[in-house]
Amino acid sequence: VLPGHSCKVVSVRDTSRLFLQYLNKLNIVIGADIKVLERIEFDGSLMVTIHRNKTLITPEFAKNIFVK
Repeated sequence: VLPGHSCKVVSVRDTSRLFLQYLNKLNIVIGADIKVLERIEFDGSLMVTIHRNKTLITPEFAKNIFVK
């Protein structure tokens, strides 16, 4: 994923209570817009904006959401 890329959340892979609670904390719902600001080369984490809020998404988190 390249910086500047925007996408929408279409579904999630992990439906565990802990993951869904974390999604809720980040205000990520199906249809949420995510814009990639930066990819951290060290570990592949992504600095993104979600609803105008900046947050860091780990590779583990990213592999559990599907975007379009």
